[in-house]
Amino acid sequence: DLLGISKNLGQGQTDRGSEFVHGVKNIQGKDPWNAGRCIHGEPSEAEVQPDRDLGKSIKPNCRNVVRKEEDCLRSFGVPTVRKDIPNKEFRSVADYQNYGDEPEAVDLLFPSNYSEVGIQEQDFRSPRTRQEIKALFEKVGYQ
Repeated sequence: DLLGISKNLGQGQTDRGSEFVHGVKNIQGKDPWNAGRCIHGEPSEAEVQPDRDLGKSIKPNCRNVVRKEEDCLRSFGVPTVRKDIPNKEFRSVADYQNYGDEPEAVDLLFPSNYSEVGIQEQDFRSPRTRQEIKALFEKVGYQ
């Protein structure tokens, strides 16, 4: 069975033994530098240790340092859902801000059964008067 080993494909080559290598041998001389050593290198113990500034901002004026006592609970940065700016009545297509009224990712992946006809989930949960319910039933033909 020749599974997993090279075989003669009938091109006139004889069996040259398991030590035969096509091309130039990789190891030459006393200090062999091969492809594996090029990829992995030979780092020292100090080079393998994590950097001192790992996880810290080293950019000037962007260090999130609390300078006042009242800022100890301050959140730095901008929130993902922007509740600090007013929601616009008519938004531009180029407005990428999330004002908190956008659908969740799960709603985009698995939309509701009635979304094709323009009915949202909140339409089922909103309270209705007796007259509205009666009008709905009359529209579908139920008396």
